[in-house]
Amino acid sequence: DTYYAILTPSQAALMLYGFAPTTPKETIELAEEVFVKKEKILEPKYAAFLHTVRKYYKDIEHFTIKYVSGKEVDSLLKQSEDYINRMKKLFKQIENKFSAQRTQEFYNSFETIMKKLLETENIQHKSLKDGFNQLVKKHLISKSLEVQFNKIIRLHKPQGIGKQEIEKIKR
Repeated sequence: DTYYAILTPSQAALMLYGFAPTTPKETIELAEEVFVKKEKILEPKYAAFLHTVRKYYKDIEHFTIKYVSGKEVDSLLKQSEDYINRMKKLFKQIENKFSAQRTQEFYNSFETIMKKLLETENIQHKSLKDGFNQLVKKHLISKSLEVQFNKIIRLHKPQGIGKQEIEKIKR
């Protein structure tokens, strides 16, 4: 049970990161490679624990181990609980990383579209805000879009904007 209790969140973390579902063996190797070695967002002790629990599981499955003491079970349960709590934090780290990246990509796309529109309309501008105002003056964009425009401009430096508000602005 401890094996699946820590394997499943590990697979989920890898999928959240962008990998297709992995086999149990791949999960352990990939989690160590990506989260410990590459990204350095997971402590090596958690990768070691994954290896330890897999070995227990395989040894029990192949009858190499026929008895596990209560002390060992208690230790595995305690470490599993610690591991699961760490996975919750890892999920948040991954979400934050990709959320910031997607927000920047969204803003860059918006900026490119606005510049293209201004270029197409031969509008000289000092800033996107200035260009927007000129588009409104020429009746090419409705003044009612100003609220959304200002919200999108805030995404350029999203500090202080909550995750829910960022998603609402993107929609």
